[in-house]
Amino acid sequence: YNPNILPELQGCMARVRSLMRVILYTIDMVVVPALSMKIRRHNIEVYVMLDKGQVKKPSCSTQWKAMLELHDWGVHFRVLTPGKGMMSALHEKAWLFDNELLAFGSANGSNNSYKNCGENCMFTRSQGIIDTHAEHFEELWHKGEEISWPVLRKWEERVRAQKLAKAAAKRRSRPTRAELAAQAG
Repeated sequence: YNPNILPELQGCMARVRSLMRVILYTIDMVVVPALSMKIRRHNIEVYVMLDKGQVKKPSCSTQWKAMLELHDWGVHFRVLTPGKGMMSALHEKAWLFDNELLAFGSANGSNNSYKNCGENCMFTRSQGIIDTHAEHFEELWHKGEEISWPVLRKWEERVRAQKLAKAAAKRRSRPTRAELAAQAG
């Protein structure tokens, strides 16, 4: 566990001038404020590559919400399943800032990863490593698939409606104070 990973990445996001390229297994609302603020103020280009399986069935409850919000701010997304096997996953985690700084390690772009998990993150300005990663990102990007945003919005709306219905059912199943008092009699 390293409590400094998220603040360091947020600092990098604050300093980026024109281009961010990100590869993550999963993403949630924890990264939205820093990214949307930077995009609003400085019109940077942001490209995010995600694991296709995690986009279809995310382990983060706010992944779709985060993706939709960032997409509305102009972030470009693609998804990829790198291999043919059932367990194939795009499990990389890397952030490339202006082709000048590369952050990579085990941390996903999620609140759980930054607050609850043992993670690591390495930062480098080595131009050789950065150039190699930039080429790798471009290869993945060209192999990746576009996301159907109308479909993703429907999925998010359905999940939100299910959560509201579940909460309402839970409230209805609880006895009122008057019912509890009558039972205690």
